[in-house]
Amino acid sequence: MLKLTITTRRTPAFGGRRFGAGAYELLIGHVDGASDPAAPGNAGIVDLERAPRDGDGRVRWRVDIAIARPLDPARGNGWLVYDVPNRGFPRAIPRLNGTVPSGVDDPAFDAGAGFLLNEGFTLVWSGWQADLPAGQGALRAQFPVAMDGREPLVDWSREEWTDTGTAPAFAAPLTWPAADDRAGARLTVRHRTGDARPTPADLAWDWRSDRQLVVARPAGYDSGAIYEFAYRATGSSVSGLAFTSVRDIVSFLRRDAADADGNANPLAVDGRPSVRHAMIFGVSQSGRFVRDFLWQGFNTDLAGRPVFEAAMPVVAGSRKTFTNARFAQPGRFSRQHEDNDFPGAGYPFAYHPVANAATGRTDDVLARCRAAGHAPKIVHFDTESELWAARGSLLVSDGTGTFTQPDNVRLYLASGVQHSVTEPPPADMALLTPSPLDYTAPLKPLLLALARWVDDGAPPPASRFPTPDEGTLVTLAEYRRRFPVL
Repeated sequence: MLKLTITTRRTPAFGGRRFGAGAYELLIGHVDGASDPAAPGNAGIVDLERAPRDGDGRVRWRVDIAIARPLDPARGNGWLVYDVPNRGFPRAIPRLNGTVPSGVDDPAFDAGAGFLLNEGFTLVWSGWQADLPAGQGALRAQFPVAMDGREPLVDWSREEWTDTGTAPAFAAPLTWPAADDRAGARLTVRHRTGDARPTPADLAWDWRSDRQLVVARPAGYDSGAIYEFAYRATGSSVSGLAFTSVRDIVSFLRRDAADADGNANPLAVDGRPSVRHAMIFGVSQSGRFVRDFLWQGFNTDLAGRPVFEAAMPVVAGSRKTFTNARFAQPGRFSRQHEDNDFPGAGYPFAYHPVANAATGRTDDVLARCRAAGHAPKIVHFDTESELWAARGSLLVSDGTGTFTQPDNVRLYLASGVQHSVTEPPPADMALLTPSPLDYTAPLKPLLLALARWVDDGAPPPASRFPTPDEGTLVTLAEYRRRFPVL
């Protein structure tokens, strides 16, 4: 059950500019939803059964939403692109249209070169993170707190930090507030992720508040040391509703004439939806969301219909997110040095079925979608950074050879390009400056090729991704042999 409320209309949007599909309208508001814990499609949401319910036995939630649509629907191309916000902010327009990232309600929100709008795409964004601060222009979500009877649930949560300063002590933030019961809280430190987790005698810490510690650095540990803290926390939101909200909103915009209160679907024309196909697009954090959304089986709506026919995760590597979990931390992600042991960094990694050597179980990112008959066509795009910091090799190999990718998947990698385009650091801070190359250029034709793949059945170019069989992906030992100085 959904209710869509539009609070702001910019007609026409983007300063009145006209694109290939004519002028656009920008709608901003919020969606009130209600999820039934008994519905089979909601069964996988962690702690949904612990959330407060309304008189109909449903769990209520609210998310911000924004829609950019052609003023004349007939000039649109029939595609809805759901651009998963990255920490509350759009990514498709900045990456593909070449603009400075900003919030949708920011007067500076700009269409840039207009690529997506020239092509006639309808763009949709909605908040999915409940842990974002208010008042910074981000699209946010409001999900209920998991309860234990009449009180918020209390359970263990874990944090990890690397302090990059040189001061003898540093402030360490907590994602979730500490519970009143603080017995058993434990802080450890280690040089590298695989090391033992000792508690040196001079590793001192204290509570600064229920959301922050102060930690005194022990002798023998430099600014790259990894600190891990386990404590009893409270206030965990039912964060997995992020996935149901996206599923239900896109399904509504694609197929329903009106919401639960009779308000017209803004994408309907004469009472009939104008969307033929939908694509989910995400960059970095939101690219990981795309993979997690698919793996957890949310590409089938509550009526058993497909949600997205196409998916385009960008610079996600082999990772997913830490979202559908108790005391979730969707902003956290594994890197080369830290955060390696958090959910989102684990199996499965590939779009191809792979056996887990530890459990013997076989799984892959598309297993649930495939079982439901709703596996989308996928264009997965990475940079070289994802091989080093996001375990990108696990997309193509488990160390014993090269996978054959499913027919509905294409993998592409931009060599010599980094995860994001940044300004070079001062010369006295880095021996090797970042690459000035930008991966935006290949994203545009790949997105259009993905849409054509669904529209016409014309497949994109074959995957171009390094593999062991081709000798373009090698072991670390072989890399060190070839480049002994680096």
